[in-house]
Amino acid sequence: MGRADLCHRDRRGARATLQRYATATANDGARIYGLWNDGRIVGGVMFVTFDSAWGICEIGCWLEPGAVGGGLITRSVELLMEWAFLERGMSRVEWRCRTDNDRSVAVAQRLGMRSDGVLRSSWVYDGRRYDKEVFSILRAEWMSMRPGVAH
Repeated sequence: MGRADLCHRDRRGARATLQRYATATANDGARIYGLWNDGRIVGGVMFVTFDSAWGICEIGCWLEPGAVGGGLITRSVELLMEWAFLERGMSRVEWRCRTDNDRSVAVAQRLGMRSDGVLRSSWVYDGRRYDKEVFSILRAEWMSMRPGVAH
């Protein structure tokens, strides 16, 4: 599920990714958060991009197979969306995934996101090209789904 660029086969690659996110976070950009269960990391959610000037961000995720199906990603992404919209005043949150990733598509739909379209042959993974679907939700749409939340 989620961001293939986070799946590393060695420590050096993982460290490089974490350093890239640490640098971006220090500059008010992308951010990454680990998801833990019993002291073991089982996944992560992240702001793949975070542009406060434009009010647009993209959220992504990854999850170990043993942690799939418990709602962990949906709830975690809900929290990121809440922070982005309420605390940071973002206008648009995006979710991008391969069109054949049924679980990721379902997360976007559960969160009330709408499909903006498909970017054909735009995702490269393990030497193959895949179509990528872009989903989004706007601040006003998100707020209307949460009665009682102060605007």
